[in-house]
Amino acid sequence: MTGRDIWIALAVIAAALVLYLFFGRTKTASAAYVNVYVGTGGAPYSHVPLNEDRTIRIDQGGGKINEIEIKDGGVRMAYSTCQNQLCVHEGVVTDESRRHRALGDWIVCLPNGVSIEMVDGP
Repeated sequence: MTGRDIWIALAVIAAALVLYLFFGRTKTASAAYVNVYVGTGGAPYSHVPLNEDRTIRIDQGGGKINEIEIKDGGVRMAYSTCQNQLCVHEGVVTDESRRHRALGDWIVCLPNGVSIEMVDGP
């Protein structure tokens, strides 16, 4: 095997990886609900239909506040008191965008322990 063959094999593997990331993880069902989790408990804090526009305010005390906005078939972390604001900058997750996002269906605020998940069905 020559050096050229190795480069061709690496290019084929890279192309396959890119195709998998963009097309292999797509879901067939549409998201119908938003689950909100607070802390490490397994049960959702809130389970909301995605077609109901609303804002969910979570005040855990001690300065930990998050506001989640569900609007026009999408969900976003509208406000958080966490220092790094990564959850806010993740933007809106929609049925279409969740197929191409690094975190997929999730928005996570690690400092405040709040997670949002788009889910299919009830």
